[in-house]
Amino acid sequence: MRAARITRLTALLLALVCVLPVWAPRGEAESRLADAIVSVNLRRQPSAQAEVLLTIPAGGMVVITGESGDYYQVIYEGVTGWAMKQYLTLYGAAFAATQAPVSYTALKSGSRGDAVTRLQNRLKELGFYTGKIDGIYGSGTASAVRAFQKKNNLTQSGIADEITQAFLYASSALPAVTLVLAPTPSPLPTNAPAQTGKATYPFTTYTLSSVNLRKYASTSSQRILTIPRGAEISVLAVSGDYAKVTYKGNTGYIVSEYASIPAQYLPGTALKEDADAQQHYPYLQSGSTGKSVTMLQKALTELGFYTGTADGQFSAATLSALKAFQKKNGIKQDGIASPEVQKLIFEGRPLNSKGKKTDVKLLPPMEEVDMESGDQGEQVTQLQLRLSSLGYYAGAATGAYDSATVSAVKKFQKDHSLYVDGKAGAKTRLLLSVLTATAAPAPYVFA
Repeated sequence: MRAARITRLTALLLALVCVLPVWAPRGEAESRLADAIVSVNLRRQPSAQAEVLLTIPAGGMVVITGESGDYYQVIYEGVTGWAMKQYLTLYGAAFAATQAPVSYTALKSGSRGDAVTRLQNRLKELGFYTGKIDGIYGSGTASAVRAFQKKNNLTQSGIADEITQAFLYASSALPAVTLVLAPTPSPLPTNAPAQTGKATYPFTTYTLSSVNLRKYASTSSQRILTIPRGAEISVLAVSGDYAKVTYKGNTGYIVSEYASIPAQYLPGTALKEDADAQQHYPYLQSGSTGKSVTMLQKALTELGFYTGTADGQFSAATLSALKAFQKKNGIKQDGIASPEVQKLIFEGRPLNSKGKKTDVKLLPPMEEVDMESGDQGEQVTQLQLRLSSLGYYAGAATGAYDSATVSAVKKFQKDHSLYVDGKAGAKTRLLLSVLTATAAPAPYVFA
């Protein structure tokens, strides 16, 4: 499985970087490597008011090419911009003394600014916040913070103090598991069951969208009426794709995916918690956006479950494809791409739409991953660009690890006394990164 091929540049990277000229005086062109301590915005200019180009995830590796005040100019996945110094940790002992520990300013009702925006984005990523990302700490943000504190066994003050933020930005932060299918869903009734625990009937919940109430568990069955979105319903049983419910004295069946059904009532087996997966993959669900969603869509396309455009929008079509994948693989059909689900997709051998165990060719959405013949993805494109800039690769940067890429890697390895196997392992990638740091590959944005 690909899991054995995924690595982080740990002791090896530190050992190699420490013997290279890593910290150049201001004004010189020498590049440096760094990791994001927490999620940090990459901005067009070194200013908190500048346009956000993208968000660098916690643990994301960047190449530092300059600095201005409180900001470093960095390159992340082919995109050049500015990130605040305090959220980056540089490689090598020479940098340790220059890096102040991360500290957080307490945020509460009335607080405004980038810190609140970052807080809201993180809470939304974990499923606690569904409001507008406006940088204003209002009642919705406070409620989301309280929900996060409750989930993570912290004091439920609604204030994002230093301890709360430290937990929030850690990779081990526990997410919310309530399925959200719209930006502003109706609130869950107070007597609805928790998303974990024993399945007991009946229970009260709400509809996530308008849905037909039918006489029998079939879409061809007689329609009794249409239940509006956000309506309170009593669920009497859940079986397969249908739920038997009562609405305003009428009893019938609805397609269960149109109601907020806690995980314990859904068919399938829950995947075991995986700390490694939670370190590398974010929680994705309806409403999520960004590159991680694009990669998920591409992988589901490769597996035969998704036929739409890989646009980075977790839409209804993406939700349907993910549920189909979960059903085929016997996983809880909650429509949430948990870190464990994504690890199965990218690193395991899941069943494709035809029921065949398959290795996904698309590489996992993480920067440090070993590559070899047959792999596909943005990381391969970056590898090809680096090899091209050094004169080893003459083809187009296709993102496909083909025979020409293998040959280029082998020649590079031979010329630099590395083990010649044509695979882009940690040593090969690190040396390529260092040798091309002052002439970084042209920006490449993975659509």
